[in-house]
Amino acid sequence: RDVLECLVLLSDQDLQRWKTHLHLNRLLDQLLCVDVSSDSLALALQTRIRDATQEREFLTLLMQRPVMEEGSPRSYDLSKILVEIDNFDLVKQLSARSQKA
Repeated sequence: RDVLECLVLLSDQDLQRWKTHLHLNRLLDQLLCVDVSSDSLALALQTRIRDATQEREFLTLLMQRPVMEEGSPRSYDLSKILVEIDNFDLVKQLSARSQKA
């Protein structure tokens, strides 16, 4: 959550902000979307991380998206990053869960 809180301080149009967001999503996706049921230590770690991702503040920060500025030279790069973020299984699961609530 600390990383996401720091990212919020950066401009919506800062590509590095969203690249970092992308890498964080990739890490979380890899940590949480793999079956570790045969390893009790990994399962305990995965459970703690999953619980942390369910906190309202964390979800709000993780699911945040920028306001797109049309015609901006960075719009294309930014839209590619956002599409990649939205394709992670974790993001899809969290998005579906938030739409039900």
